[in-house]
Amino acid sequence: MHDQKNINSKNTKISKKQLGQFMTPNLIANFMAKQLFQGVQKKTLRILEPSAGLGSLVSAVFEQVISLHQQPERVEFVIYEIDTTLIPKLVSLTNKLRKQAKAHDIAISFSIRNKDFLLHSPEGKFDIIIANPPFFKLKKDDPRSLAHRYVIHGQPNIYGLFMASCANLLKDDGRYCFLTPRSWTSGTYFTELRNFLFKLLQLEAIHLFQDRESTFKKDKIQQEMMITWAKAQAHVQEDVMLSSSDGETNLNSYSGKLVSLSNIFTNKPCKLINLPFTAHQNGIDKLNDSLLSIGFNVSTGKVVPFRAIKWIKNRKSKNTVPLLWMSHLSRNGISWPLKVNREYIIDLKESEKLLIPKGNYVLIRRFSPRDQENWITASPLLMNDSFTKIGIENHLNYIYSVSNPLTKEEAIGLAAYINSKQVSAYFSSRIGHTQINAADLKTLPLLSRFKIGEIGRMKTINPQLDINDLIQSLMIDLQNVEKPASIKV
Repeated sequence: MHDQKNINSKNTKISKKQLGQFMTPNLIANFMAKQLFQGVQKKTLRILEPSAGLGSLVSAVFEQVISLHQQPERVEFVIYEIDTTLIPKLVSLTNKLRKQAKAHDIAISFSIRNKDFLLHSPEGKFDIIIANPPFFKLKKDDPRSLAHRYVIHGQPNIYGLFMASCANLLKDDGRYCFLTPRSWTSGTYFTELRNFLFKLLQLEAIHLFQDRESTFKKDKIQQEMMITWAKAQAHVQEDVMLSSSDGETNLNSYSGKLVSLSNIFTNKPCKLINLPFTAHQNGIDKLNDSLLSIGFNVSTGKVVPFRAIKWIKNRKSKNTVPLLWMSHLSRNGISWPLKVNREYIIDLKESEKLLIPKGNYVLIRRFSPRDQENWITASPLLMNDSFTKIGIENHLNYIYSVSNPLTKEEAIGLAAYINSKQVSAYFSSRIGHTQINAADLKTLPLLSRFKIGEIGRMKTINPQLDINDLIQSLMIDLQNVEKPASIKV
């Protein structure tokens, strides 16, 4: 009903970044609206679109309205769009929709508001709210952040404010659908948002686009995107429909399953959302140990390049020590030096706080690769008598022992465990962002320190050992130990 391609070509990359504009593909808009309207039977409908863009969601919702078995008698659309250049297109679109509504004998009205939704909240409540809000980080003193401080903890992202504000505008039996990045489902920054949302909403369904580039292909957005459907809390929902697809092209053949709420909300205080799409983790979340409980801890690399530039060197000299970057780390081990620039850092009194003493560690990439099979990358850093200290760049995390030194076997075993399919599946189901933060690693369920060491010893004897099969067998052994013995009478 509108020429999305032409509008996208007119909007520059700069304006898109400033406004967070990423237009909803028509296939995805229709998919969102179809699920949203299942079971809707009302004589009147009040519908809100708080970030309309080109109106693809407005069009999709309208198509569902006129296809309902029992069509409503009256429909009111309230439409917000901050970009003045898009208002004429929205006016043209709504004029066409009025004509179609008249043909179906539906009284319809459109209120198009060229305002910032977050600063100009609409009056009244709504039956239907659907949105693909902008997404970019806001400063804490931004007027929009100040207006919605009730859901801000740490660095706010504008899409979270849209989600919260809209949840507060639903009628008692209202329906809610958002296309957003997945990042709000985990992490401390979104804790207040999750707690706020799930006081007001009952989660009904989630669809995950597992290919990070597929949702907004033309805009080259490398975000893992998801659709969330929910209702205002007027009933008790025990199961959530969980589905996924690579992108918009295979929406007609997506896979889906019902998952209990207890398996979705695995951390009740923080309302972390678990999306268990794979069976690889098989019991890992039932392990009782963690890094902290077995005497380990994790930190982020201390060398921030632009702050340490005066100490970072291209060549080895008398007082330099290794500086490790992400490029030095792979699942096959640590390769240093690569004979490239910036592989050394000067060991001086002024730079001493940026370095770690020689010892055994486990290094982990902070950023996950796009391949879901290798969602996390770890490698043991083993003691080397050639150097007394090591520099670790800020895009790496490192695990160390708090009291008793980390042994070679423990470092090898821990790295192998973290590289397993079970751990990749665990993080993939729980983390919506592309970073593996220290806080995420601290909550990772672990085998005992003894078992970690045993894995390392076995891996040392047989480097080709299939770590995934080994961990699965250990899981089965633990589950059997926990089962009560049967008593024969």
